[in-house]
Amino acid sequence: MKNEKDNARRRSLGRYVVLGFMLCIGFILGWYAVVRLSSPWTVVKSITLPQFVAESSQMPICTLKVGCYNIAHGRGGQFEAKNWDGGSRTDKIARLKKIGKLLSEEHLEIVVLNEVDFASVWSGHIDQARVIAEEGGYPYIVQQRNIDIAIPFVSLRFGNVILSKYPMTEATFLDYPNPSEVVELFTGGYKEGLVATIALPDSSQIRVAAVHLCVSSEPIRIASAEMLLEAQRQSVLPMILMGDFNAAPTGYPEHQTDKNGRNAIDLLLESQQVGTKLPGVPVSPEALTFPSERPAQIIDWIFSSSVWKIEKMRVIRTPLSDHLPVMALLAKTQKP
Repeated sequence: MKNEKDNARRRSLGRYVVLGFMLCIGFILGWYAVVRLSSPWTVVKSITLPQFVAESSQMPICTLKVGCYNIAHGRGGQFEAKNWDGGSRTDKIARLKKIGKLLSEEHLEIVVLNEVDFASVWSGHIDQARVIAEEGGYPYIVQQRNIDIAIPFVSLRFGNVILSKYPMTEATFLDYPNPSEVVELFTGGYKEGLVATIALPDSSQIRVAAVHLCVSSEPIRIASAEMLLEAQRQSVLPMILMGDFNAAPTGYPEHQTDKNGRNAIDLLLESQQVGTKLPGVPVSPEALTFPSERPAQIIDWIFSSSVWKIEKMRVIRTPLSDHLPVMALLAKTQKP
């Protein structure tokens, strides 16, 4: 009799354990589903830091200092390091503050950042864009998520960022083609894009695209470049393209082409809609941007439309990421 009661209690306990497990799984999957379903409405987010907002000015803007930087999730400059690397949470915050200070010391007015964590478990759920903006004194932030996954206590949210000294409006998500529609469905994206309108102090406006193109496929990079050109054609405003293009033009180190011999950077240049400052071939070591420890490629670029001409472009030497930041001085050549 006693054995029968013990067996019954064990069976009952087993059912409760299974039920509890199923409820936990259901709760986790429900949380994940809510995040994925809501992602289209949160994929682009604008933030203003009031403490850094300057008084408006009507001074003419004849030059702009801009830059781009793939910050590699704040893990530092070690090549092929994992996103979990980079030291403690305190170490990563200190590194992010150094990045913000670097941008400030270079007097960059508009910056595109790639591989920025907004709330990711591997970087201690730090809003890296906010840390950099606060240290650099940037009042306006637009975040765009490439990956948006969350379950209780664990999230992976990261993507591209535009930081600006000037107000930003009309931030638009660019849904590039990618290697896997399944991956896009379950994670929120792969390498996507962002375009925002920036109001300059003299009441003129520009469009800035945060660019991070596919690492594995030149055909996808070409299709993405075509989307950027189409976005530029559809706007009456001048446009600046900045970021990690994962591509180099024909004749440059490790350039790639599709089966028809086309190349994403060549496509942008041949369009004559945007231009950049190309270093000579062979490329000087000072112009190479990746990897930062031993630069061998130039894959981080700044392009501008004819209204804003690139007067100077420089790669900044720093060990804060496995990419090197690029800055450019733009000069206004004509009214838009």
